[in-house]
Amino acid sequence: KNGIRLITGFAKKGTGDYLWVTDRYIVYFQDRDSDENWQLYRLNIETMDIKNLTPCKPVKSRIVTYKRDFPCEIIISIKKENQAIYDLYHIDITSGKTTLLARNPGNVIYWIIDSKLQILGQVSETDDGGEELSVRENGNSTWKKLFNLDKDNLLQNHIIGSSKDNKYIYMIDSTNVDTSRVVKIEIATGIYDVIAQNPEYDIWDSEEFLYNPDTHEIQAVCF
Repeated sequence: KNGIRLITGFAKKGTGDYLWVTDRYIVYFQDRDSDENWQLYRLNIETMDIKNLTPCKPVKSRIVTYKRDFPCEIIISIKKENQAIYDLYHIDITSGKTTLLARNPGNVIYWIIDSKLQILGQVSETDDGGEELSVRENGNSTWKKLFNLDKDNLLQNHIIGSSKDNKYIYMIDSTNVDTSRVVKIEIATGIYDVIAQNPEYDIWDSEEFLYNPDTHEIQAVCF
């Protein structure tokens, strides 16, 4: 009716986060058995066929990144082998093939993925309960510590992405300031520029930011 077509209709369970990844596919998370095992599904809107892209159980999965330049690929983290930690996986949305990108040694909190869907950095827990950012040039390079995150304000300090040329990282930062801000940090030098800051209000969740889909530059933020 009126050009509107129902494409999901689960009687008992709704869906979590979703992405419309191509003209044919939508991917979404769903916890079908109310057991906190969030699995990633692919829905073909032409045939209405549904495929579980993370069929093992128990499993907890979450999106790490999706890039428009790679419409049929997605990077997710999964609690699979060890239910205490997330490992990093690449999924081919079309074929359903899952490839392990990084095994978590136990202290990695999250990874930073570059514009080519490669691992650029990782934030890991330190022995004193803090967090540090490490980066590497490619998959064969060794990790290099870039800096420690402000231990006293970890909830207001986290990496949110990289520039398209992968020379800079974007971060929400509250180090030595009264309110959190968005900064752009040059990986090679550690020099940063403040992108957005308000003296009275903290930056709101980065998921509400607006990004230029072609340049990956931040265009708007929320306070």
